[in-house]
Amino acid sequence: MIEYLPNVIFIFFVLLLPGLVFATGFVQMASVKSQKKILIDAQQKKEPISNSASFQVALDYYESIPVDKFVAFSKGYKVPIAILSLIILMFSIVLCFGYYLKDHHDIYYILAGMSSVKFTDEALIKSYQTGTLITMNLAFVGAYIVILIRLFRRINNYDINPMSYYFFSLHILQAVLPDSFRKVDYL
Repeated sequence: MIEYLPNVIFIFFVLLLPGLVFATGFVQMASVKSQKKILIDAQQKKEPISNSASFQVALDYYESIPVDKFVAFSKGYKVPIAILSLIILMFSIVLCFGYYLKDHHDIYYILAGMSSVKFTDEALIKSYQTGTLITMNLAFVGAYIVILIRLFRRINNYDINPMSYYFFSLHILQAVLPDSFRKVDYL
């Protein structure tokens, strides 16, 4: 039973990474509700700032934002969030379960590149494939941390729009794929 524990932890981790991006919608809803409550309370208490034009613009803006619907189900957000979640899911599977590829006797061209053609020593090719996998995983972890920081910063400023999720997806792909291909070219 204990030998299955790493796999259970890996599966939890694989589901957690895309789930964090999906759950940021809850954070966004909560922050809008909180900001709206602060503005309405200030208006009800007749705070001096509530008479300003800037206050009224902010109040109108936050009242125009629908908070009754989860942002991931809003029109325009479904596809970008789904694409980002799938990309994260794909690379988190590679991150968690890619280690098991080293036990197989197959040579994967995507991991070995031209070294699978140049060299006949299977141990050298396997070592090279492992290095490429490590490079991809480190690039993914770094890109994931960066997009989480950017995502929370944008939510904090209520500056998140559907296009942001496409940019986050491209950021992960831009970090992982060129690094792995560059590693492949150096052999």
